[in-house]
Amino acid sequence: MTTLIYLAHRDATRSQSQSFLKECAQDLSGIEWIDLQSQLDFLGSFDKVQERQRLLRADRIIFQFPLIWYQAPAILKVWLDQVFDTDADLEAFSQGLKGKALGLCVTVGAAAYHYQIGGREGHSLSDILSPYHVLARHFKLDFLPPFVIHQFALKTDQEKALLAVAYQHYLSRGQVGQVSYSRFLLKKLQARSFPFQSNPTQALIFETFLGQLEDQIDEVDEMVDLANNWEED
Repeated sequence: MTTLIYLAHRDATRSQSQSFLKECAQDLSGIEWIDLQSQLDFLGSFDKVQERQRLLRADRIIFQFPLIWYQAPAILKVWLDQVFDTDADLEAFSQGLKGKALGLCVTVGAAAYHYQIGGREGHSLSDILSPYHVLARHFKLDFLPPFVIHQFALKTDQEKALLAVAYQHYLSRGQVGQVSYSRFLLKKLQARSFPFQSNPTQALIFETFLGQLEDQIDEVDEMVDLANNWEED
């Protein structure tokens, strides 16, 4: 599984949130990080052929950006205009994109409760980000639920640790659901060795804890399935 992260940011090197996310992504395989502004500054323009080839090789595409005046930085629009330019090869390119996944990772400076009917902004982020859903539908891409980070600068170290796992889960699975996230976190715990496991008693307690956690996740998964089937009926 290959995931492309197209970062749209005026100067990512000075962004604490983007530096944090980039470090999180480095722990994963199959991730390619593309800083659009750096690429444009270096090359002067985007190579449409090269960019299309890269997109066609990928399984999942992530547009990552800070929300500035209710939209992505202009560099993403420049990239879209140049790469998705109407030409004789666009139809073949469109066919090659069909079935790939498109996701969004968006950092927002305001609190989540502002983005709702009756809130300060009066619209949800689903409304604001809907043009990307339209783009995905046009090219028959599977649109993923956006991964939204509110007020990164105010997060505690513990919250950032949880955010790191959630972000890795989104890049790896393309999902934001609690059950999928819990299974992802469980696998990371199972694969990791901790110093206390050298003690047989503590190792047994930890193994028992992981087993109970897995059982609880299975139970929640079953309840979610039952609820979904009940809604369909």
